Order: sequence, then C-alpha cells, then structure tokens
Amino acid sequence: MEKYVAQLLEELEKLKANKPDKPNVHVLYPDHPALDYGLDYIAEWECAPMVPMSELMGFALENLPVVEKLTEKQAAAISDKILDVWQEFNFYADFPDGLPELTKYKILRKRWGEDVQHVSEGMTHFEFCDYEPENCPFGIQYCSCQDIELFDMDDMKPLEEGELPF
Repeated sequence: MEKYVAQLLEELEKLKANKPDKPNVHVLYPDHPALDYGLDYIAEWECAPMVPMSELMGFALENLPVVEKLTEKQAAAISDKILDVWQEFNFYADFPDGLPELTKYKILRKRWGEDVQHVSEGMTHFEFCDYEPENCPFGIQYCSCQDIELFDMDDMKPLEEGELPF
C-alpha cells in the first residue's frame, strides 16, 4: 500500500492544474443585477452550478482508498494533500483538535463523493458538524458543539427597527 499512497500523493498534487478558469459571468448571466454594480463575484456565487467534487477535480472517488486499508500515517499524508489541493480550489475544512487521522480521512473521502459549488473568488468552507452531538461525524469525544449552551428562543424579544442584535 505504501507504493500506492506515494503514487496517489503525486496524482493528487497534479489536480491543482485542474482548477477551472474564472467564468465570464457577463456572458453566462448577462441579466444578473449584481453586474450593474461591478459585483461579478456575487453573480458567480449565486449562479455557480453544483457538481460532484470528483468531476470538478477530475479524479474519481474510487481512486481514494477506503479508510480500512490505511494506517494512521498514510491517512494523515493523504488528508494533508487533499486539504492542500482543496485550498487551490478555494475550499477549506475545519476539524477539531486531536481528531484521529483515520477519522479525518474518512470524512474528507466522503465529501469527495458529494456535490460542491466552486467559485473562483472567496472561499467555500466545509463544516462537517450539524450541531447535533449525538450525530457528530467526529464522534462525541471530539464534538465541540456539545459545549454550546442551548437557549430558549421563546424568551427572546423582537428587535426594534434599527436595533442591532449585539
């Protein structure tokens, strides 16, 4: 498996060259109102299609080994390379401190098989937690949202016009 992981890391590095060109939003979305104000990036954010990440990257999910075939060290190397490639595509991911590398890799691999929206400016942030500790993909021992105190929305009063919530 060591040889495969070494080759995989080389192939993943090459994916940086697959980054799509910045779309010409004036041609693609000529009637978008943001274009009248020079806010091309807003038109791109609102209109960019959802595509499978594997298609965007030009690299099939099946090329990424299942987590059960990897050691912690191999998973760490592949995860680091995936995150490096994602950064080139303006994708960023958050993980809790101390998360085992095999768990991180499993989550990254799953995301590779899902749809994403690529934009050429700004960043797309992947947050894998849905703030329900019992369903946390990191496992309850690494779940940071379990520390969030819930509050009763019924006790909140509506804001007055012009009033800020803080």
